[in-house]
Amino acid sequence: MNQGLAQFSMPAYLHNMSFIPRPTSPRVAWRDAVSFMRQRRPHQIVFAALAIGIPILVILAFINEFNRPPEWHPPEIMYVQQWSAERTRAEIAAQQARDLPAELAKKKQIEEFQAERRAQFKRARDALRSVGI
Repeated sequence: MNQGLAQFSMPAYLHNMSFIPRPTSPRVAWRDAVSFMRQRRPHQIVFAALAIGIPILVILAFINEFNRPPEWHPPEIMYVQQWSAERTRAEIAAQQARDLPAELAKKKQIEEFQAERRAQFKRARDALRSVGI
C-alpha cells in the first residue's frame, strides 16, 4: 500500500483569492493596461501619471543622493601647549599672568557679540509687538 499523507487534493481554501490569471506575456499586459487607460477620462490619466511619477522621482532623488561621494572636509587640527610636569607654582602663575590680557580680550569680544545679538533680538521682538504679534 502506497499511502502518502495527502489522500486527495483539496480545493483552494481562499476561493475568492483564486482569481489571479496564469502568467501572461509583457505584450499582453501592456495591451491590457492601454485598453484600461482608454476607458478613463483625461484628468484621471493625468492624476494616474502623477501618482506613478512623483514616487519614482522621490526614489530617484534618494538613489542620486546616496550614490554621491561624501564631501571632503579638511581635518581639524588642534594645537596644544605641552608643559613640563616639574613646573613650579611660580612658573604657572607667571604664565597665567602673561596669558591674562589675551584671555580678557577674547572674553570681552564674546560679551560684545552677545550684547549685539541680544539687541538684534530685542529690536525684532519690539517690531513684532508693534504689529500685534
